[in-house]
Amino acid sequence: MTTSRERRPSTGGLALKPPDPQAPAPMRTLARRLRELLAEAGFTGVRDIAATCGLGRSTVSDALSGSRAPTWTTVAALLRVGGAAASTRWQRAVEEAKESEREWKSARRGRSDGTGAAALGITAAARETADAGPGTFSVRAPYGELPGRVRGRDELLAALERDVTEGSDRIQVLYGLGGCGKTTVALRLARFAHGLGHHVFWISGASRDRLSTGMRQLARELGVSEHEIDAAWSGRSSATDLVWRALDGAERPWLLVVDNLDEQSVASTVDGMVGDGAGWIRASAAGLTAVTSRIGNPALWGGAAACRPVDTLAPEDGAAVLIDLAGEAGSEADARRLAEQLGGLPLALRLAGSFLARARRGIGLLTAGGDDGPVRDFAGYLRELERLGAELLDRGERSDGLPDERRLRRLVGRTWEMSLDLLAGQGIPEARPLMRLLSCFGRAPFPMDLLRTALEKDPELLPGDAARCETAIEALVDLSLLGVEDIPLAFGHGTESVVVLTCLTAHPLVLETNALQIRNAPERTRARLWRSASVIATLLAWFTTGPETWKIWQLLVPHVRAGLRQVPDAPEEALVAFLRAGMSARNYAVGSNNHALMRELASALSERAPALPEGHPTRLAARRISYDQWDDGDRSAEAQQVYQAYVRHYGADDERTVSARQAWARALRRAGRVAEAEQELRAMAEAARQLFQPKPVLIIADLVHVLVKLGSTDEAAAWAGELPAVPGGPEDTLDGPVAHHAAHALDAAGLLTGAETYYRAILFRLEEAAEEGSPLYRDMTGHLADNLARQDRADEAVDLLGGLLDWYRANTATATNRIGTLVRLAEKRSHLQLASDQPERAEAGLRDLLTEEFAELDPADASVIRLRVLLVDVLLVQNRCTDAERMLDEAERDLAEADGSPGVPRWVLPLWRARCRCAHGSCDQAVVIYDEVLAAVAGHRELAASIGAEADECRRALADPAPPPAPILTAPAPAPPPPPSDA
Repeated sequence: MTTSRERRPSTGGLALKPPDPQAPAPMRTLARRLRELLAEAGFTGVRDIAATCGLGRSTVSDALSGSRAPTWTTVAALLRVGGAAASTRWQRAVEEAKESEREWKSARRGRSDGTGAAALGITAAARETADAGPGTFSVRAPYGELPGRVRGRDELLAALERDVTEGSDRIQVLYGLGGCGKTTVALRLARFAHGLGHHVFWISGASRDRLSTGMRQLARELGVSEHEIDAAWSGRSSATDLVWRALDGAERPWLLVVDNLDEQSVASTVDGMVGDGAGWIRASAAGLTAVTSRIGNPALWGGAAACRPVDTLAPEDGAAVLIDLAGEAGSEADARRLAEQLGGLPLALRLAGSFLARARRGIGLLTAGGDDGPVRDFAGYLRELERLGAELLDRGERSDGLPDERRLRRLVGRTWEMSLDLLAGQGIPEARPLMRLLSCFGRAPFPMDLLRTALEKDPELLPGDAARCETAIEALVDLSLLGVEDIPLAFGHGTESVVVLTCLTAHPLVLETNALQIRNAPERTRARLWRSASVIATLLAWFTTGPETWKIWQLLVPHVRAGLRQVPDAPEEALVAFLRAGMSARNYAVGSNNHALMRELASALSERAPALPEGHPTRLAARRISYDQWDDGDRSAEAQQVYQAYVRHYGADDERTVSARQAWARALRRAGRVAEAEQELRAMAEAARQLFQPKPVLIIADLVHVLVKLGSTDEAAAWAGELPAVPGGPEDTLDGPVAHHAAHALDAAGLLTGAETYYRAILFRLEEAAEEGSPLYRDMTGHLADNLARQDRADEAVDLLGGLLDWYRANTATATNRIGTLVRLAEKRSHLQLASDQPERAEAGLRDLLTEEFAELDPADASVIRLRVLLVDVLLVQNRCTDAERMLDEAERDLAEADGSPGVPRWVLPLWRARCRCAHGSCDQAVVIYDEVLAAVAGHRELAASIGAEADECRRALADPAPPPAPILTAPAPAPPPPPSDA
């Protein structure tokens, strides 16, 4: 089903009544131009237009019939769905229509009065009041919109309340992103002032008309005569000076709130600025003036203003808002997760909470929830939000009873479009396409250098040149739609190695709603935008992936990830650009040894690449990457198919084909078909020899591993000996992935000193790039420790393991599988310390971990039990059997109270009990326990054989009066070891 925006242009035009022939020409002209635009866009009626742009039907009908002059907000919404830019020309037409409407109404009132009214002495003001009916315009604060409790604003409100009670000569400007709660803060301040007996005036600054009308009513409230008001509002005297004379001379202290003053010219004099003290916004000793605005640039508000930011809410405050609105709709933890997903934006929190509150009355029973049923709680709403995105939020707002402008401000999908309409009307149309472009990427900081380079590469990337784009960025920052953040990146250890990267930031929901606008745009608009995005994606694909760029890649990966997810299948050039960027990001993941990111990107590439034609080079490359990461089954047939496709497209000797063949060999090896893998790898290595090509390090390294697996250790060592030495010259560079594989191959072949040289070279390069926190650095450090231990250099290995333990203990948030890795490293270090006759150091290290790092864990947790068992081992080596049994008693008690632990087999503690008894000389008791353990592990042949050997030693000790030998502690750990890398 196509949307109204995608229909073919209608030849018959809009089905509307003709414009009012009595209306002034500017009103009719504006209505005609809007009709033509919307008819050309394919719309056929008011219902269709209203549903697409989110306006009321009567509002659309009035705008297109010429019976009423529409507001700029209405016209901007119609222009947007019609595919036209909101320019100053359109804004001028709206202003002319408004002015002509005022004159038209005034003339009609004069004609209807006749001479009889004048003869009766009825004044013009009285006639205006009589014609208008009862007055409903109020300058009273809308206290009914104030929530029961304002969350997360205590510090800000305390400062504002001091200004009310103590007085202030500064205008208080509450600024922030649309939807961040500025009006709520102002309302809370108004209620506080009202409670003190102050006179409170609340005036909308959304348009010049509403501000003028509100100030006129304020003058009446302060007792200004109708004669003075008529003179000021007819232009015979200054209306702004009249109002402020009245405010300065007011007997009661007052609070004046001008809400939603986003267009500053609305409040300034003809030739002045809002902050010059001559317009509607001024400071006074008689009271406090507060303004809410999306504009936060202090220079624009003048020296008499104090600009106070109103930011998003912290997760705990956001959760409280949700609970206040929705009541018992789930746990506090679920509310917090939802608040974090919504970025703490008060508008989004209110919409989500209101939706859940209304769910109890029937909303969403038929239209939300998908396969999981109706959305009734925080967790369900979060799932639905992940499925539908920002469009779900606006379902929480009722559509009845509010004027268009106020209703649009309450909708996440519309409120920020109003800001972009405002900038377009100010002659900055570049702001909207820039926001749309940024929304094609991730929710992370976006490097300005990337945007600058893209503009240099393609000057037509955005409307306008670089200077115009800078103007748009500044305007977006002023409206809080964008932020500017300087991110320091350390590429070395000296201060001169720190580079500051300037980035653009935006609230995630701002970007998400812009992305939604892209999805709903006409096909031609979408294609043009994604072609622009592909220019940036191409830059990402060219980015190098050495250690010196990893910190930058950490900023870029979220943008690649989001682009891969969002880019449409057409235009093809955009999809190809983002797939290639994904491959570069995967190369970074491979180089930095980030296995989780490797798998994620490989999955994304395999999901998106099939949209390309069969045989497309990018599709082939993505397919090879995807199976190259599979390790959960036999994928060798698929790998062979891809290799054969490369042969057909590029020939057998092409470098890409050789890489695909090597990937096939790896798939064979993972599938257990080691002999076939050896055949393919040997053939590739021999071919390189015959062609006198550079040594294929990666192929030789894979061949070495296969030969070791087959038991051909001598041949494996011979092939490993052909691996090149570590580059040592100052001009030489070390290829990280190549060196990584070469080191492992040398290690596997038993050439330990050669492997050590490679490990140290890799670590040195990472240290030069200040990448000691990278997964590769930790992984290489661990392998170097193992290598040194095999060379009987236990002390050096212990020091390296101690450094790794310190890193994991310090990095509680960033380390993956932290607890499991701590246990694994502690076990290695403990065994090495025991082998070096350092049991006291081993015991101290284990006890420190138990008391400092594991104290918060359940005593029956498998990791805690495993450390305790390690400590039992250390105590037995010191012949402290009583202490060891006491440790086992505590562990057994904790397990019993927890009714066991899934990660601790029931035979583990009895096995160590038997070892304790044997070491203590109670071999008769130990043998009985050993038999019970053997019965429990009877189904595990190798394990039973190992434990049986221990039991036999104990039995022989029963017949031998000599002291029993210490048991050979060869049983496996009580919990499966974690993977070799934490990445």
